[in-house]
Amino acid sequence: MLHSIRWRFGFPFVALILVVMTVLGVYLSLFIHRTYLDSLDSRLLSEARLVAQTLSILRQNRSEVDFDQLAREWAGTLGSRVTIIAEDGQVLGDSQIEHWKLDNHLNRPEVTQALSTGSGLVTRFSASLGENLRYGAVSLSSPDGSRLVLRIAIPMDQIQKNITQLQAMLIGTTVLAALTAIVLVGMIARKTTQPLRELTVAATKISRGDFSEKGSIYRPAVNQVDEIEQLSDAFNVMADRLYQQIKALEDERKQTSAVLQEMTDGVVIINQEGAIQLINPAALKMLDIEVKKPLERSMVEVLRYHQFVDAWRQVRKSGGTAS
Repeated sequence: MLHSIRWRFGFPFVALILVVMTVLGVYLSLFIHRTYLDSLDSRLLSEARLVAQTLSILRQNRSEVDFDQLAREWAGTLGSRVTIIAEDGQVLGDSQIEHWKLDNHLNRPEVTQALSTGSGLVTRFSASLGENLRYGAVSLSSPDGSRLVLRIAIPMDQIQKNITQLQAMLIGTTVLAALTAIVLVGMIARKTTQPLRELTVAATKISRGDFSEKGSIYRPAVNQVDEIEQLSDAFNVMADRLYQQIKALEDERKQTSAVLQEMTDGVVIINQEGAIQLINPAALKMLDIEVKKPLERSMVEVLRYHQFVDAWRQVRKSGGTAS
C-alpha cells in the first residue's frame, strides 16, 4: 500500500506536517512555560504591592495590628502564602505558621533583593513547609521610618500543574490540527490520483486484450487543461489506435484462415522452434494426421515424416526455399 502513487504523493506532505507540528508544539510548550512564569511573577509582585499598600494604610489608622490575622485574611483572598517581615528579618506574621515559630528571614534571597532593590523574585525550597515555592517580595516604608517586606509565595507543584494543563491543551490542539491536516492531505491525494488509478485499471484490462473500458477523461473543476487530462486523452487515442490495429490484424487473420480452409493444397506453417503454428484441413488429410490439437506441438511429433524436418532445417539454415 505504501508503494501506491497515492501514498507516494501524500506521504511527503504528511511527514512535513508532522515535523512542523512537532517543532511548533515544542516551541509553543516552552513559550507557554516561560510566559506563564513571567505572568506569575508579575502577578506576585502586583499582589504584594497591593497588600503592602493596604498594610500601610492599616498601620496609619490602627495603633496595633495583628499581622498573623492579616496574613491569613489576605492569603484566603489571594490563594497564596503571605508573610510580613521586618527590616531586621524578624517574621511579624505568616498565613500558614505562627510567626514566632519561624527563623529570622534576613538572609532569605527574596528578602535581600526586596530590601536592596525594592522587589525580589526567587524559586527555592522552603525549610518551614518542606516544598519548593515561587516567592515574590516587595518592601514598604513604615510610618516610623522603618521598612517592612511583604512576601507572597505559591507552591511550585501548583504552578507546574497549571502549566501541565496548558501544555496538555496545546498538545491536544496540535494533534487535532495535525490529524485534520493529514486527513485533508489524504483527501487531496486521493482526488488527485484517482484519474491515474483509473488509467492504471484501464491499461491493465487493455494489456489482457479487454478494450471494453478505456481511461475515463479527468475534467478539472476550472476550465483549463492539466497534465492528467492530457495524459488521459493521449491514453484514449492510443487505445483507439491499438484497438483498430488489433481489429485489422484479426480481420486479416480471419480472411487468411478462411482462404486456407478452402484451399485444396496442403499448407503447414512452422515457427523457428519447430512448433506448428497453422495447418489447414487439406494438409491434415494429405498427411493423414490424427492428432486432435496439432497447433503449438512439435512438427516431428505431428507430421512424422523426416522429409519435412529436413526441409525445415534447410530453409532455416539457408533462409531460402526447399522442396
